[in-house]
Parts: sequence; structure tokens; C-alpha cells
Amino acid sequence: MKRTARKIYRGWWIVVGGFFIMATSYAVFVNCLGLFLVPITQSLGLTRAQFNANSSIAAVVGVVASLLIGRLMDRHSIRLLGILSVAITVLDMFLWSFVTALWQMYLLSFVAGFVVISGARLLISILIANWFDAKRGLALSIALSGSGVGGVVMSQLCAWLIATDGWRPAFRIVSVVTLVFALPLTLTFRNRPADIGLEPYGAGSQAKPASPDGSELDRRAVIRSTAFWVLMAGFFFTGVINGGVILNISASLTDAGHTTAFAANIVSVQLLALIVGKISLGAVYDRFGIASGTLLGSVTTVLATASMLLAHTDWAPPLFALCFGFGTCLGTVAPPLMVTSHFGGRHLGSLVGAVTAIEMFGVALGAVLMGRTHDITGTYALGWIALTAAGVIMTALLLLSVGLARKLTRPRHNQRTRGELL
Repeated sequence: MKRTARKIYRGWWIVVGGFFIMATSYAVFVNCLGLFLVPITQSLGLTRAQFNANSSIAAVVGVVASLLIGRLMDRHSIRLLGILSVAITVLDMFLWSFVTALWQMYLLSFVAGFVVISGARLLISILIANWFDAKRGLALSIALSGSGVGGVVMSQLCAWLIATDGWRPAFRIVSVVTLVFALPLTLTFRNRPADIGLEPYGAGSQAKPASPDGSELDRRAVIRSTAFWVLMAGFFFTGVINGGVILNISASLTDAGHTTAFAANIVSVQLLALIVGKISLGAVYDRFGIASGTLLGSVTTVLATASMLLAHTDWAPPLFALCFGFGTCLGTVAPPLMVTSHFGGRHLGSLVGAVTAIEMFGVALGAVLMGRTHDITGTYALGWIALTAAGVIMTALLLLSVGLARKLTRPRHNQRTRGELL
């Protein structure tokens, strides 16, 4: 008897597309931009605070962009939005190589805030949440782990290009890499499986509705709930930590007496840990639930920032790299999973967009304060203390939101039960 080949579910190709977008456009601007801090500031005569403002500008723009893009994804073609996002990103990267003034850099960061910092990540998160009921955490984490894989490759490539040819050729080359590997895959995108006659992966098998009676919370009810605002506050501190760490880790290590090569290696180790962390965190969310995944991501974040108070030692930077590789995943993997778990899948784009917006606001604040702290004190020590405190607050708020979300749905469930008994 002839066996028929089992077709690969279309959603997994979308996961592949998301992976390569994160590995190129997102990785360069988020995971690798810190490698350009020293050469660009030296070349253009800028302070570190001025350079770090690029991240802040992108993040502030991302606040508005996340709200706008989230609504657009609920109503319009994600494929078209994906094509535009990658194409504009390629052009933005290429133009960075011609920057001669601070305002030009800030203008390009403004654009990146729309299409990379918020657009790419948010687009992929919502798209995969729409296509997967079962294994949602795993699918999302695989796609988002592209930033780690791409970050490892791109950080080494950028470091080598900067050392041999300078920072301007580095931007030109990575723009071509992004064009080749990311743009064609956006053609696979569709908003929902129903658009091509399919159901979400695992439809009906493992889906967890927003309430025990199987109903979905509407957007007005979500926004009025304490659980939503506590969740927002928690991700604000997530953003503060990521904004403070990502752009400043390389400079913090070199200031502590380590070589540039050592700093690049630590970034690479952190990105390798990020790859494992994103996949592992997604699996923890799928297997053990929202609270367990959130606790793992939060605790490793606190350990990472605290370890940098001993950045001058040989053992603390590798510990940071391993812990932050897991911890930073919280900011990308958790929002769509927590929103879906807390409030259901209705209005997913706008709700995740709102959470992403507040996280981007935190990123902007964290980046500015970390750079400003260094400029005033001459050291990052006070900044690392502040980020550790922020991590403790973040942990408490995110875990509190889980409990509040459970209580949010209970009255509706009890009401239905009483009705059935009558």
C-alpha cells in the first residue's frame, strides 16, 4: 500500500519567514547596533548619550507605531505590511552608511522605529498567534529566535567589517543580506489561515479561551481591567531593562577593562543563549503555563543585571550573557502569549500593540538614562543597580497580572454556572 506524503502545515513556512526577518532587519538594529557605538561616536565626534538617543528615538516612535500597526494588522493585509517593512528597512540600513550629521542619524532611527523596532516584531508575533492554537509558544519562539541566530552571525560580521573596512561598509553589506534573505519570504504571509481555507494549527485541541465559559473579553472590558494595566506596567519595566542593557553592554565591558574582542564574544554568547532561551521559554509557556514561563524569564533578567556590578571580573560577563540570553526573551516572546492567555484572541493586534507601545516607551527611557548615568558619573555602576531594581519590580507586576487575569474571568463563569443550576 502506497503511503501518501504528509504535507507541511503552511503556518510553519510563516515561522521560517519570521525567523529570517528577525535574523536580519531586527538583529542588526537591536542586537548589533551597540557594536557601532564606539566607532561612530569617535568618527562623528558624538557623546555616548547622543548615540544612545537613536535607540530612544526609535523606541518613542515605536510607542505610536505599535498602536497604529497593531490596528492595521487587525484590518489590512499583513503580507503587504511585511513587504513594506522589509523594503524600507533595507533602504534605512543602506542610508546609515552615508550619515555625516547627528540629525541624519536621528531621522533614520525615526524610520526604524516604525518598520523595525515595532513593525517587524509585532507583525511576526501577531501573525503566528493567528496561525497557531497548539504549539503557539514554540512556533513564536522559533520565529523570534531568529534575532539571536542573526545576532550571532551579524555581530561577528559587523565586528569584522568595522575592524577591517570601517562602519560605513558594514551597513551597506548587511542591507544587501537583509534584502536577499528576508524580503522574498514575506510573500508567504497571510493574515489568518481562514484566508486560504485552513484552520489554525491544532485548532480546538489546546486552545485556552479567555474565560472558563469559552467566551472572549471585548476590548473595552480588557482596557477597564486592573489586570491589563498591571501587565502594561510590568512590560514598561521590561523595556527599561532591555533599553538600558542592549546598547550599553559592549561599552560597559570595555570600560571595565576588557578588550573589544572580549566584548564582542560576550555579545555572541548572549545571542547564542538567546536562541536557546527563546525556544526554551516558548516550550515552558506551552508545557507549564504562563506563570512558570514568566517567572523563568524574570529571574534570569534580575540575575543578569546584578552580575554586571562585577563586570571587571572574568566570570561575571559570561554569567550575564547566559542569564540575559534567557531574560531578554521575555520582552518578545511573552506579550502575545500573555495577552492571549489573559484576555483571549479578539483584538489581538491592538492589545499586543498597546503592550508593545508601553514596552518601547520603557526602552526609550532606559537607553537615555543608562547613557546619561555614564556621562555624569563616568561609570555604569549606578545604572546596573537601577536596572536590577527595575527587574524586581517587573517580576512582581507580571506575576500579579497572571493572578488578576484569572480573577477577571471568574465572575462570568460563576454567573453561568448559577444559571445552569436554576
